[in-house]
Amino acid sequence: TNPDPLPDLYLLRSLILYHQGQDQQSQDDIARALDRNPRLGSAYRLLGLLYARQERYQDALAALNRAIDLEPASGEAYFGRGMIHLRLDQRQEAVRDWQQAEKLLTPRAAFDPDMAQTLNQLRQQISRYSAPP
Repeated sequence: TNPDPLPDLYLLRSLILYHQGQDQQSQDDIARALDRNPRLGSAYRLLGLLYARQERYQDALAALNRAIDLEPASGEAYFGRGMIHLRLDQRQEAVRDWQQAEKLLTPRAAFDPDMAQTLNQLRQQISRYSAPP
């Protein structure tokens, strides 16, 4: 049997809506995707970004924690969770998540120039926030 393509389609549309600033519509499509596939870690990652943009940091942490539970190799989820920890002034947790993100994302940098640039920025963040305040 073929897997249901609708969750991925809902997620793709929610990503477009997110980038257009249509948060409620994006969140509605994330909910539709998760209704059809509750193990879609990428939907929780996007939901975490959406909550962060709305300054709902505890909800963002919960969504990103779920994303990591479902996809422990998601460097993007660790990166996002690190950003939320920083917003909550939890520097040690932020650095720990960024270090994990760096470890997971580094192999992609060899063939993805955008990832190489992202990793350079990530390493700067790690260096900046690892130092005592």
